[in-house]
Amino acid sequence: MAALVAACPGVSNDEASLGWGVMMRQPTLFLTVGLPCTGKTTAARRIEIERNALRLTKDEWVKALYGPENPPSAQAVIEGRLNQGAACRTSG
Repeated sequence: MAALVAACPGVSNDEASLGWGVMMRQPTLFLTVGLPCTGKTTAARRIEIERNALRLTKDEWVKALYGPENPPSAQAVIEGRLNQGAACRTSG
């Protein structure tokens, strides 16, 4: 599984989304990939806090929406929405 974290250094989420005359810096995308239980989520949470970033983690979305079950159709929906969220955040 992977966690996706996007950040705009030095720009708050509100300023970036509203364009309040702030000089926009290039956004940074952090993608964590690795074997289960190797610290990907821990690293993504740290980046989220340190960089004022948006963290998108498919496993947490699936669990929040479907509970402990993990239906295959849910996987496809969640992955599509994560991709949309990342595209909107980084193209803005």
